Amino acid sequence: MKYVDLAQYELKEIALLKYGFIKQSSGYVYIQPLHQEEYHCQIQVFDYEIAVDVYDTYDNEQFLPFYVKHSQSAYVAEMKAEIDQLITEILSVCFVKCDIKQQLISFAQDMYHTIPVYPWDNLSHCVLKTAEQKWYAIFMNIPYKTLGINKQGNIDIVNVKASPKLVEQLIDHHCYFPAYHMNKKYWLTVVLDRETDFEKAKELLEQSYESVTEKNNRRN
Repeated sequence: MKYVDLAQYELKEIALLKYGFIKQSSGYVYIQPLHQEEYHCQIQVFDYEIAVDVYDTYDNEQFLPFYVKHSQSAYVAEMKAEIDQLITEILSVCFVKCDIKQQLISFAQDMYHTIPVYPWDNLSHCVLKTAEQKWYAIFMNIPYKTLGINKQGNIDIVNVKASPKLVEQLIDHHCYFPAYHMNKKYWLTVVLDRETDFEKAKELLEQSYESVTEKNNRRN
């Protein structure tokens, strides 16, 4: 069962192996006995995710109640809490979070003295504005499916302003998408994950800022 999306994490192989994971052709596997002694969990790291399965230790059959999304069983809840704690530890020890979003926000603060604004209740969304209060970047955390990506969970994105020609050139439906909730002719969505070209993302942020300020200067 998929447990964690790793699109925004970098794996530290030495740490993963030291933790006890075994490298296989399809990825890495770790088996951990649970406090409920008759069960153990198998944790797999492969591609862009961590998957967890729970098995009966004696007959090696899957413990099906674990896979019930809204189980009311206290026994299952205790098991899931233990596994959640284990996954949190593994992420902390064996992975590095690629926080491209925060790096770009910090870059904008250093470059343009921009302080992010949070106009919505969802604090994972924020806006960068010029001194004239014009938006030049919108950071959001949205479901993959809203971009047409067949994956569960959410992904960080940034919307930036660009020329129609550049928008058309960049869109590849992998790293760059038609703007989410913005004018698709003049705005572009950039996915922020471990495959993000950070230097390119900075360049697009700068171009967006310059585009907005130049337009404002022409009006004045």
